Amino acid sequence: MTTTRKIRKDTRRAAEAAGDAVETVTDAVAEKASDVAGEIGARASRTRRAAAARIEEGRDSLAELGERLAADLAERLRGAAGAAQETAAAVPVRLREGANQAVERIRDNHLAEDLRGAVRRNPGLFVAGAALAGFALAQILRGRSDDGR
Repeated sequence: MTTTRKIRKDTRRAAEAAGDAVETVTDAVAEKASDVAGEIGARASRTRRAAAARIEEGRDSLAELGERLAADLAERLRGAAGAAQETAAAVPVRLREGANQAVERIRDNHLAEDLRGAVRRNPGLFVAGAALAGFALAQILRGRSDDGR
């Protein structure tokens, strides 16, 4: 065999060996890629399940918090309603007591004395009040005369 033929034969064998090596490497890479893809899928599935479990725990915690807040609010509203009822019940009593005191002061003539004392202590306030009352009365009377036209 000549050198050229030998080189060609060796080159062909090397090319076949290289082709076989490429095919072996390609198969190994494809197998490894498949293994990696399977591992990624498994990890993604575990992560998804863990996230779903945490979301469920969070939802339960939030529901419990909402229930506690609603119960606390209901209790506070019941307390406020009770206090409002007590205050409402006390208003007529206080009004009656105030009216009784006013009647007693009028009977004892203390009201006039109290007014005189207040006017002496704050004359400017009473002058301003009288002016304001006169202005309001004038507006009311003017409004009635305008309605009669």
